[in-house]
Amino acid sequence: LLRHGWRGDTSAELRTALWVMLAVCGVTLWLGFAAGVLLGVLLSMAIFVARMNRSLLRAQGTAAERPSRRIYPSDLEARLQPLRATVAVWELEGALFFGNADRLPALAEELPRSTRSLVIDLARVGSVDESGAAAFGRLAGLMAHRPVAVHLAGLAEGSALARTLRAHGIDLPHWPDADRAIEAAEQGLLGPAAESTLKARPLAESDLLQGLAEADATIVQGLMTERRLFQGEALFRQGDEADGLYVLTVGSVSVVGHGDGRTQRYLSLSPGMMVGETAMLDGGRRSADAVADGFAVLHHLGATALAQLEAAHPAIAVRLHRNIAVHLSRRLRAASAAWWSAPR
Repeated sequence: LLRHGWRGDTSAELRTALWVMLAVCGVTLWLGFAAGVLLGVLLSMAIFVARMNRSLLRAQGTAAERPSRRIYPSDLEARLQPLRATVAVWELEGALFFGNADRLPALAEELPRSTRSLVIDLARVGSVDESGAAAFGRLAGLMAHRPVAVHLAGLAEGSALARTLRAHGIDLPHWPDADRAIEAAEQGLLGPAAESTLKARPLAESDLLQGLAEADATIVQGLMTERRLFQGEALFRQGDEADGLYVLTVGSVSVVGHGDGRTQRYLSLSPGMMVGETAMLDGGRRSADAVADGFAVLHHLGATALAQLEAAHPAIAVRLHRNIAVHLSRRLRAASAAWWSAPR
């Protein structure tokens, strides 16, 4: 417990456990072993009752309040905005057991009739017993009847929670975190149009080259080099020196930060978008990793090449800088919406 606290854990659970440990040790030294054991049992029972009485539903909302960090093309984003309110997002907390399992189907019955998807974040759920697993089964049946697509988040593959649910025949779509689950729900809302999210785009139609005449675009393309990545391969790593920006034309790339043993997806880019432009502009190091979600093709514009373009073709360079600014503005709007609504 002390080691976890030294590593930065400041949770109420850790503080409670430390106080219990100190109290039991103190009573044992003062009144003896039997008194220490009795106090430990009584405190454990009190903590158990308090935790079981805690609200199972820690937070709830919709994807309109908590959109995914996927950056969509402007036309798809406009289509998604009114639809996100039909994606319900639940964050559960504590243990799901015989004492509270019936609340899960009851909560599902209270969902608005307009709901089309339900994302259930299990990252804070400590355990699920047989009654809890059965409740998930009843919830899945209710949602299938309506119909509402159910996505489970925070369910690590091979975890005790995942094994318990699978043992009871519950095989719902599951994702490593709520952000990815909400993205899957958004893709479901888009239907066949979701395929266009990752549709390959020619370099000439990218955000970087918007508004350029064909001859001018050809000049810029002549200064760029192609880079191909496979799933899980890093384009660059957090802390690397900036060597330019990249334009994605095929596949998807996620920008992921890490620290304190945790990773966090900041955003995911679709074809036509740029990555790495911030560090190139301010001369700083990379602030996060950029990793391919699958096979991806990117085109690199180095800082040296951009400087040459500014000297030889200043009008083209001005247009590129404007396009980079507009792209950054769009990303900032999307990121601020996601981070403002993210759970604290």
